[in-house]
Amino acid sequence: MGDDDLAFIVLGKPQTLTTPIRLASEAEVTSFRSSAAPLKAIGYGYYSDGGTEATSFPKSFTGIFSTATSGYANSAYMQSPGNGGDACAGDSGGPILVSTSSTVIHVGVITGVPLNNHCTKKWTDGTYYTFFTLISRYSNLAFASALTSINSLQSSLSSAQSTVSDLNGQVSSATNDLATVQNSLDVAQSDLVTAGEQIVELQAQIVALQAKIPSTITCIKGKLTQKVTAVTPKCPVGYKLKV
Repeated sequence: MGDDDLAFIVLGKPQTLTTPIRLASEAEVTSFRSSAAPLKAIGYGYYSDGGTEATSFPKSFTGIFSTATSGYANSAYMQSPGNGGDACAGDSGGPILVSTSSTVIHVGVITGVPLNNHCTKKWTDGTYYTFFTLISRYSNLAFASALTSINSLQSSLSSAQSTVSDLNGQVSSATNDLATVQNSLDVAQSDLVTAGEQIVELQAQIVALQAKIPSTITCIKGKLTQKVTAVTPKCPVGYKLKV
């Protein structure tokens, strides 16, 4: 056990808590130590020296912030009564907390105990001491980890916004192209209608012209033959149309 037995995990998704939890400041740590503030520890290790482990739910035990001096600059002790409240193997990493009516303050992280078997052995004063790392000494690291995560999320957000902007530009361009195509289609449709009207008019003119083309017939009277050419040819009186 010793200083720096500590690591931070940055969650990809923030967790919603029913009770606010925050990290203790250095000033609060000093105040808690001098006032022997009540502490609560939570762990998932052994329950007793008999070997029972907490496999599915945490255990908790209480004590006070000990005024005993740790041999490590960034660590301290939680002192518990001799009739219980001892930490056990496997509890490392568990939080040391100070609870108020409005919030929970994270003071430290369990990092070790002087073991009897699986759990803390009593000191000469008849009490248990749980060794923990002071979280306030590493707040800069915690905030740096959070800032790194925030910067990463901000970068992802900027990239997503840029992608959306590009897509909007493509949609706008496609819309303009579609409008141009639609306009060309409208013009072509109008030209087609005009051409159809012109064809109908020309057909009428053809029929009218065909009606004015002269034709020739042959008329006979006995042995006499006479050809008559006119728009509407008729045989002279006394002649009949040769069939």
